[in-house]
Amino acid sequence: MVQIILDCLPTHVLVGLQERAALSGRILCDIKVSAREICPSAQSYDLCQLAQTVLGTEYTDTPADATLLALALHIKSKAMLIARLVLEMNALPLAKQIANVTGSLLSRTLAGGRSERNDRLLSHEFHARKFMLPERNRESKPPKTTFTGGLVLEPVSGLYTTCVAVLDFNSLYPSIIQEYDICFLSRHAAAATIDGTSARILPELMRHLVERRRAVKSAMASAQDSSALEIRQKALKLTANAMYGCLSFYESRFYEPSLAEKVAAMGRRVLEATVDLVQREFMLKVVYGDTDSVMIDTRMTDPAAALALAYKVAREINRVHTHLIIEPDGIFTRLLLHTKKKYAGIKYVGAAKPPVHEIKGMDIVRRDWCEFSHRVGMQVLDMVLEAADCLPAVGEYLRAAAHDARQGCLPLTEFVIRKTLNKQPSHYPDKHMQPHVTVALRMQASGKQVGQHDTIPYIICKDGTQMPAAQRAYHPSDLGPKVEPDVEYYIEHQIYPVVTRILEHVKGAESVPELLGICAVAGNHRQQAANIAAPAASHLQLTCSECGLRYEIAATEAKCLVCGTAASDAYMCNMLTLEVRRLASVYHASEIVCDAVSCSRTIGRGVHSRGIKCPEPGCSGNMRRVYTWELFQSQLAYLLCAVKQMPVAHAHMQALAVKHSHGVATMSFVKPAAVT
Repeated sequence: MVQIILDCLPTHVLVGLQERAALSGRILCDIKVSAREICPSAQSYDLCQLAQTVLGTEYTDTPADATLLALALHIKSKAMLIARLVLEMNALPLAKQIANVTGSLLSRTLAGGRSERNDRLLSHEFHARKFMLPERNRESKPPKTTFTGGLVLEPVSGLYTTCVAVLDFNSLYPSIIQEYDICFLSRHAAAATIDGTSARILPELMRHLVERRRAVKSAMASAQDSSALEIRQKALKLTANAMYGCLSFYESRFYEPSLAEKVAAMGRRVLEATVDLVQREFMLKVVYGDTDSVMIDTRMTDPAAALALAYKVAREINRVHTHLIIEPDGIFTRLLLHTKKKYAGIKYVGAAKPPVHEIKGMDIVRRDWCEFSHRVGMQVLDMVLEAADCLPAVGEYLRAAAHDARQGCLPLTEFVIRKTLNKQPSHYPDKHMQPHVTVALRMQASGKQVGQHDTIPYIICKDGTQMPAAQRAYHPSDLGPKVEPDVEYYIEHQIYPVVTRILEHVKGAESVPELLGICAVAGNHRQQAANIAAPAASHLQLTCSECGLRYEIAATEAKCLVCGTAASDAYMCNMLTLEVRRLASVYHASEIVCDAVSCSRTIGRGVHSRGIKCPEPGCSGNMRRVYTWELFQSQLAYLLCAVKQMPVAHAHMQALAVKHSHGVATMSFVKPAAVT
């Protein structure tokens, strides 16, 4: 009977069972699992890429026609390489410290389950206080409950040559749990103690972890060898920061989405209050904010003076809180701020340390761009950040880079693109439209094991066919004499978009296509969005009931400019309703376009477009409405402001805003450009 069941199992399941049986009683350290937590910014987690990222060494697989001796030597070197990676990343000491902190098994800690580790920690706390543990969720599918996460402010995009201070909250969510006493029983006022035992489990646990980490960091300052202390403080940090995720993870024993939602809501309130304090008390402009940090334009050119000002601002903010602590994280002497979560700059961290380049979210640090794109983009970014008049040098460099690529001077490794499978290759509905899925299916057909979460390398090639780019994707090992990289594809889809986005805020940088020797892509949809933004901020038009004159509503009242007749409350409510309906129709009927500068793809109106990937093969852009959600919300904000002195109309407009903003109408919207 057992043999019949085993024969019916899929091959990958059977292999997994055999591996588990072979490793029974042994602690397994999977370097790929450990690297996902220790090196989250790595481009790929296969052995070749980890060796390059962590150790700076090259590693190649053994050829298929290798001799038995060569194969044995290769296996030995591979085992030594894995051991070096484990030692370099401190995977075992870190896992041991996390297991000590959470009271979990070392084998389960190495398996990478963060929620399971925190479940163990909370279970020990419940048991010590003689509380019953909550039951696990029995339903196989989690309920469809969503809530708003951290607040990300709309950035004031541009190239800043004055010093921009970065202030960051230490362990924001663990500190919020302490600050606002958020716990499983916090909704019951009389439940602070039960039979003389404190019921404030979460706040006290967070306080204990934060204080232990603070003590370890203090000891690091005076220790001669702080490597062991660094591992300990990192284990405490990972454990404390994972608590919020434990509360919102459905399979956790302590799944409590209402608490996770409250923590996130208080985080948004703290960030809004911080921005308000900076602008009110110091008259400084906050150019960006993201969950637990803010960027402040100091209007100074001396980084030391800007850092002193940042400490002054931090002290003023810390006076408001008990457990929340904000500290300066550095000063950007030059900052290129693009969009949300995308910026780069030169950071000054003190007179004793050299400035460092910090890049977040931009194309040159993402995994789905080739090394050629990374190298060119990084060089252009350095030129923009280092020199005021950078365009001549950028132009010369781009011409040389395009020439070298067309002349075949670049190695194949420069053209390799890597992308991770989010599901099994056969489960993709558009499998033949995505290059990495096409290559993965080809690898499976040749007998290789490829599955979910694997990172697939591929090169877009010229193979003599007129197939789309996704069908001309090949694994680097499959390239032959008749298959070579499609250089024009890489210049147009990998270099041009990256360079254009970097130079977006540099004056006179419109000649990038000519420098690269390509034609400008038709349909620059960013310009379309800019053109439509002005009419979106139009004022509300009213008609006088006496003389029939059309006039715009003033900031304080709705009166005819000729006869002075005031609009009635009923008329104002009707006009507001019609105007909001018109704006909603414009939003839902807006054309949806790709935000990639090298793509001109559009899709039909009325399609939900927030977060939709561009269906164009080889394009990594996102589909966005020309009339954006932000423009729609800005117009609603203007209408709310325009009728704020009219109680009946204002209450009616508030109800309309809530209805058309999905409950976020009380947030501070950016006023339209037409309202000053």
